[in-house]
Amino acid sequence: MLYPSFSVVLLSALSRPVFGQADPAPSSLPDDVLPAANLTSDPLDRNITTVEIPVAAVPSLTNTSSSDETTTVSYFEIDGLREPLAVVYGDVILSTVPDLLNSASNSTESKVKRALSIRSTDNVWPGGVVNYKWKSEDAKGAGRLEAWTDATKRWTNMLPWLQFKEFPPSDTPEADILTLVDTTGQFACFSPIGKQWGGQMMLDDSCGGAGTYTHELGHTLGLLHEHQRPDRDDYVTIHCENVWDSADGSPADCSQACSGYGCNFVKVDPQWYDWSGPYDSLSLMHYSPYEFAKSSGPAIEARPGVPTPQAHAFPTILDANRICELYSEQCTGVCGNGKLEPGEDCDDGNNLDGDGCAANCKTQAPCNVDYCDPWNANSCHITTTCTALGGATEGGQGKHLCACRHGYKATRSNDTSVQVRLPWVEQGGRVFVDAGLACDTLCDDWQLGKDGCKEVKEEPVCY
Repeated sequence: MLYPSFSVVLLSALSRPVFGQADPAPSSLPDDVLPAANLTSDPLDRNITTVEIPVAAVPSLTNTSSSDETTTVSYFEIDGLREPLAVVYGDVILSTVPDLLNSASNSTESKVKRALSIRSTDNVWPGGVVNYKWKSEDAKGAGRLEAWTDATKRWTNMLPWLQFKEFPPSDTPEADILTLVDTTGQFACFSPIGKQWGGQMMLDDSCGGAGTYTHELGHTLGLLHEHQRPDRDDYVTIHCENVWDSADGSPADCSQACSGYGCNFVKVDPQWYDWSGPYDSLSLMHYSPYEFAKSSGPAIEARPGVPTPQAHAFPTILDANRICELYSEQCTGVCGNGKLEPGEDCDDGNNLDGDGCAANCKTQAPCNVDYCDPWNANSCHITTTCTALGGATEGGQGKHLCACRHGYKATRSNDTSVQVRLPWVEQGGRVFVDAGLACDTLCDDWQLGKDGCKEVKEEPVCY
């Protein structure tokens, strides 16, 4: 994906919501990516406006001290905390609408140009610490808090030096704090690129959950869309005839003089960005084939020999490497690249739990009791259930144990070779036993979530 070296002038990205016009086989998509195969046009008929705006020069890249260059963008408005916000490239909050309109190409004031630039001192989060707050306590509802927590973990598992620091809720924009704003019915989530003054991330209740939030965090950390690289035509083909029409029926134009939804597919000027490194068609920041596509066919098609882009929900190693380059002073390595680096107990080349080396490259202790298979007939006693371990990977790929009913244990309370307790909040006090062992004895002083069954020895989380 594209990422800024010294300055990002203005372009950005999209996400997995309305931005996730998913592939025709929704069942193949991750659970936390919106399976929007039925969205062959904008469900909200957003009012797309195409304008030409100036872009500030980046002397370190262009070897000039000023520039009258312009670029074409299509934007639509969303409600912000204080002023309406302009969204470009599907999910990127560029600026407030007044600032965008003031930057129209007939304006050459350097002050206006600077308003549409992300300078090196502002682009990255100092020290690799993302300061954030929720708009309100209520904004955490509808699964947003859980999805946000999961999304941050997907980045910190790979980049453990990254930090997310929470501040008290407030609906007032603040200079150095990203505000998480709850929205409803937008079918999309939105984020600025990098650290911006008064930055706001819009988290909708129907934009795809943790997978989309992870993509938006990629933008917040400073990444752009991979398919906007200047060299993308060497790897993928853009079928602009398959891109959504505007609400008035106007067809998309994907050229540099773009219009409508075609502006989501423009390439960036190679002078404006650091786009070095291999092209990653599997990047979290790459459009999948049916993003913004009509039913006539895919908008993006991989060239022969290039992996087909997917609606991914996790960062790739190349995604993580590029964040490392942006935060070179903080980066101590990438967990999951197969190389043992400072702070890692292990690195088996993936970010999966349940294989002895955890998603965050920490050694996982083996369980003393037997595992069970939830998908086939298992040997768990009728008084138990084959249950996924807390923290196991999704889709049943992690380990499973035979779990007693809440409040019950096996008779041999002190024998950890046949039963254990594990310190999980969601399974507080629950006992896990060997396959075939009956849980027919009441625990002593058991209370849900209150560390009941304490007579059964608790072991560290095991996989």
